Amino acid sequence: NWLALLPAYESALLVVLFEEYPGAISREKLSELSGKSITSSAFSSAISTLKKNGLVVQEGTDLKASDDLFV
Repeated sequence: NWLALLPAYESALLVVLFEEYPGAISREKLSELSGKSITSSAFSSAISTLKKNGLVVQEGTDLKASDDLFV
């Protein structure tokens, strides 16, 4: 279970992306739904961590949970 392994900040973002799956959402919408500040360096860092681990993919400028998490 990735949520148990991730830091709380990353988990909060991933939960939102799980709820929006299979749709992709903007960083602004992710910020709004997660309650995390888009201007925070932690926000960008958390997205980078999720992408590096293959948990989140970018579609244009939007983000979505990786399809691999749902197979």
